[in-house]
Amino acid sequence: MPSRLSHSFFASRLRVFLLPALGLLVALIGVVLLWGSPERTSAWVGIGCGAFVTLWTSAPMWRREPMIWFDDAGLQARWPGFDVVAWHDITSVRLVRVRRRAWLAVDRTAHARSAAARQPLQQVFAKLAKVDDLAIPLDGLQARPEQVAAVIELALAHARGQR
Repeated sequence: MPSRLSHSFFASRLRVFLLPALGLLVALIGVVLLWGSPERTSAWVGIGCGAFVTLWTSAPMWRREPMIWFDDAGLQARWPGFDVVAWHDITSVRLVRVRRRAWLAVDRTAHARSAAARQPLQQVFAKLAKVDDLAIPLDGLQARPEQVAAVIELALAHARGQR
């Protein structure tokens, strides 16, 4: 049986530089508060949160890791709590737009939903995207959301054709 082509979607330059810069700004504000304020707890919280945001959002850039990808194992995304979703567990994928945000809605089979409990961040994403199961944010990628959704829909159709 021929293998499916794998594909990856990387973060755009805006995402790679804007979010780490925001984290760095929060950390710098914490440093300023540390020097000029008697309240040191909030300064250390700002430094810690800013450093975390900077490191977490810039890590894919350093390692050149994709944000969303798929291969023979299934669909994967670099979001906390989002594990591999096997192709046979996916019933459909579709592009959803809520306000100005684009989301990839992933509907799983009833068995897959009951077998894997959703993580808190997955629940927040689903609520923001107004979907019942899983949602992956598509904004901030190098490819347009329509392209990402179309390629993943084709991969799902290809996976169904091989069963």
